[in-house]
Amino acid sequence: MGWKCYYYPDAVAYHGRGTGVLKRANHLEVLKHRQKVSVLARKHSYKNQRLMQLKNELWPSFLLDLPWILPKEILALGYILFREPYVLKYVFIMITKIPNAIRKRRFLMKHRKISWKKMHYFLGRKALGDKKSDKKS
Repeated sequence: MGWKCYYYPDAVAYHGRGTGVLKRANHLEVLKHRQKVSVLARKHSYKNQRLMQLKNELWPSFLLDLPWILPKEILALGYILFREPYVLKYVFIMITKIPNAIRKRRFLMKHRKISWKKMHYFLGRKALGDKKSDKKS
């Protein structure tokens, strides 16, 4: 969106309800920790994660990351079907919220200032092609 960002290396942020996935060594540790997260947070986090991806994901980047995203999504859905079926209600709620997410997406994509390649690079992943390009792709 063209906003300025500042880096402050001494800053500390705490996320009060997260599963801490990045700190977990494997899926089993994530699942163990998930039981400590409230049911309400589990319901909303599944729904909100997918809506956030729909709203913000740059499709070329998504396709490059699909080999990692797809297995995770299959595991998450399988887990929900067998261990947390109450979350399925939120899948249907999520579906009703898709039109609003698409409206927000259109606004964001219309006003973005950098290419998907540069964003992919900023997120720590190598993009295909020239990283110096700021043109929208």
